[in-house]
Amino acid sequence: MITVYRRVVEQACPGVEELQDLVHDVVVEHTAEMLGVAPETLDPVYRRRY
Repeated sequence: MITVYRRVVEQACPGVEELQDLVHDVVVEHTAEMLGVAPETLDPVYRRRY
């Protein structure tokens, strides 16, 4: 289970686009960690959007 606390994430992001990217990256990172693989294995464009 991955829990993302809405208020904390909203306060860390200046806009909606950044919010979506941050939530996406957090979910990819934690899912990859639980599966024991690199985040790029789950999402080939991971962190290349910046």
